[in-house]
Amino acid sequence: MNRGNVAAVACHAFDELVWITDLNAVWLLFTLLGGVVFGLAPAAVAASTLVRKRFSGEKVRLLAEFCTVYRREFGVYRARDAMRTAVNLRKDWLDKLGLEIPKTTDDLYEVAKAFTELDPDGNGVDDT
Repeated sequence: MNRGNVAAVACHAFDELVWITDLNAVWLLFTLLGGVVFGLAPAAVAASTLVRKRFSGEKVRLLAEFCTVYRREFGVYRARDAMRTAVNLRKDWLDKLGLEIPKTTDDLYEVAKAFTELDPDGNGVDDT
């Protein structure tokens, strides 16, 4: 092995060592923040998920992806605004096109299709 290869291997090994050290620091932080007993399992799952991704060759953004997996595993309930689960329709467009408020998903499909293909805003431009 020549000097260039040795340097490349050493650089790669150092990079992996730094990444593992950073991962351990983030794991410890999240384990402590989660209350040791309750934070241990989600932090371990997040760490193992990131290690698997890293060793499969994927680029891993350590803190952002750790937080995402940790939150999913920890199962912290977050209330959702009712408007995030609703469908909002413009009543004036329904009236202009002579359509009823949809009651089924098939009706909703037909309304969406009419909104797209017809000109509910009346500007003569295909922009809806």
